[in-house]
Amino acid sequence: MFNDKTILVTGVCGGIGQTIAKRLLREGAFVIGADMAEEAPPDLKDQIRYYAFDLAAPTSVERLFSSLDAAQTNLDGLVNNAAYNVRGDVLYISVSEWDAVMNVNLRGTFLMCQHGARRMLEHGGAIVNISSSAAKLGGKIAGDHYSIAKAGVNTLTVLLAKEIAAQGVRVNSICPGPISTPFHENTTEEEKRAAVRNIPMGRFGEPAEIAGVVSFLLSEDASYMTGEVLDVNGGLVMETV
Repeated sequence: MFNDKTILVTGVCGGIGQTIAKRLLREGAFVIGADMAEEAPPDLKDQIRYYAFDLAAPTSVERLFSSLDAAQTNLDGLVNNAAYNVRGDVLYISVSEWDAVMNVNLRGTFLMCQHGARRMLEHGGAIVNISSSAAKLGGKIAGDHYSIAKAGVNTLTVLLAKEIAAQGVRVNSICPGPISTPFHENTTEEEKRAAVRNIPMGRFGEPAEIAGVVSFLLSEDASYMTGEVLDVNGGLVMETV
């Protein structure tokens, strides 16, 4: 499906990021991974080209893309998966906490989109932003500042999609609900049961279920889709209706 296609995935060391990378590799893509860790995950380090970078630092993002340019990388797809999630209520979030969350989730995604899209304008491509159901549900499932940042990602997705659709670059967003990843290892069983009660499908999602939607949105099967914000959350957002 992705033969001769080069796709960059951020947050590739996390549970969802690794699963996305493995799915794209199986489908023939040349995968570039980026994350804060010094090295790629053991399962991937011999299969992908890896860059360590800091999404919260604009100069680090610039260096990442300069490295791709120096390697004459022709970027066909970009998956903005990296995120930083902490809990906090609007009235009590400190400025430093606000900045830490915004700099990764919103500003970082903006910078990746800007640099990535510029490199796709001549030949087309696809961008998938991993947002969150928190963008629509607010602090029920995540910190308020995280929810605000992810709502910004959804707006960024739509505005950028409008701006570059005529150049053949598609931009879509996915809003996952709770997903079974190491992030939830510290969640108590009571908290998990409470979360599941609000999900019509009665369970957490699996990373593979996000990876499948990412693959679809990057593929030619989604060639007439742009500016979409897709809920992939077992019906969680539906419960607000």
